[in-house]
Amino acid sequence: MVRKVNIRGNVSQLINGDVHSITGPTTTETRNSSEVIDIQSPQRITEFQRKRINVLVKEWSAISGEKEVEIYKIFMNDFGIRYFRELPIEHYSTIKNTLEGWISADSTEVDPVAIPAVEKSVQRVRAQHQLGCPACIEKDASFARAQKVVLTQRILIFALTLFCGWLLYKMPAQI
Repeated sequence: MVRKVNIRGNVSQLINGDVHSITGPTTTETRNSSEVIDIQSPQRITEFQRKRINVLVKEWSAISGEKEVEIYKIFMNDFGIRYFRELPIEHYSTIKNTLEGWISADSTEVDPVAIPAVEKSVQRVRAQHQLGCPACIEKDASFARAQKVVLTQRILIFALTLFCGWLLYKMPAQI
């Protein structure tokens, strides 16, 4: 609802009514924050989910012989996204189940040459997550270094404060 409001007098009087009117406000309007429609972008898939889909795409690519890019294009066209990282999180389970279904349906027609490559890549990804990904390991090491630096700085500040206090105590009185 859009309408013009005539204000006579001070703007702060808009809440209580017109300054020049004796009877007070003639209309009462209530504004609710739900009137403002805030369009939020949908939550995107996480890095872990993207890696899981990537492993499944690699498996399906090895089984079917299709290029990985072509498999991604199928899902991008289905969900109308330009980049795969823009995939909303609610579609993750659909894609994962579809890929797992394709893999399990064609598991009888697997190329024996492609199996070791797929198994090695899957084992490498699983081992990497069990041991911790390199980014997480580096983040933890960086955090530990930062904590040591902060502790050292606190000790130094405390020692300097004590030293300055002692110097002020020993300073001769000026007459």
